[in-house]
Amino acid sequence: MGILRVVAGRWRGRHLSSGPGRSNIGIRPTADRVRTSMFDRLMPVLPDARVLDLCAGTGALGIEALSRGAAHVTFVERSPVAIRLIESNLGLLGLLRTEEVAVRREEVRHAIASLGRARESFDLILADPPYDGGLAREIVQALDESLILASGGWVVVEHDRRKGMPGVAGRLQQLDERIYGDTCLTYYRETRHEDGPISGDL
Repeated sequence: MGILRVVAGRWRGRHLSSGPGRSNIGIRPTADRVRTSMFDRLMPVLPDARVLDLCAGTGALGIEALSRGAAHVTFVERSPVAIRLIESNLGLLGLLRTEEVAVRREEVRHAIASLGRARESFDLILADPPYDGGLAREIVQALDESLILASGGWVVVEHDRRKGMPGVAGRLQQLDERIYGDTCLTYYRETRHEDGPISGDL
């Protein structure tokens, strides 16, 4: 069984399970160095944030957000094996069935649409879809259409660096890309906010 760890925050150094034979069930945990870079940059938006973790896999991204100060994380994953893994990792930290988390077994595009119909709102949305296919681009488009990203909110999509992402998707404007080997993190910000021109600085 592979081991992940929480990088920083209140559970810094705590181990999480990445599951047995994870390559056979489609789970690809984000490397520590990539998570560290992502969340160090996002620190200004994490305190008290409502976070959506799409294609959550092990739950490591959402748990890292909670460890660093997020108020609530909704985990979305369609695989029953991954859902059990997320619940196991939340249980290790005493988070399962608390008001800090919600776990949804649902296909990601359906989840985005249903959250939109429920008028849910998130300050930060993290997406780590499978690298093959075009799901990363579809998620960005669906997020714009659903209006679930709060005014001025951020989206971070992890994807294959060889597959480009749109510079603009409706109200979502791409602000940056960071490459780590074969992995690329693409950052978007919602442009309806009333603070003047958007900035890529965090």
